[in-house]
Amino acid sequence: MQIKYPNNSWKVLDDSGDSYMVYVASKNGCFLVFGGGSVTLSELEEVAGKGIETKNFPEFLPDPINLDAKLAQGKNG
Repeated sequence: MQIKYPNNSWKVLDDSGDSYMVYVASKNGCFLVFGGGSVTLSELEEVAGKGIETKNFPEFLPDPINLDAKLAQGKNG
């Protein structure tokens, strides 16, 4: 199954507009955060509204080469 990125962002949403990442967290009981930008922030807001536990790993940094490649493709968020 291929999921299209809405508005050229990295959000992965179901038909009702909820995050699939939050859905996964609701099933295993915890939302894990390894850095992120505006998409992660929107997912954190959704998680908070559903009372799902969150664990943040602030020491994680994205690989700048891979990040630059994704950004060059026109992805945002």
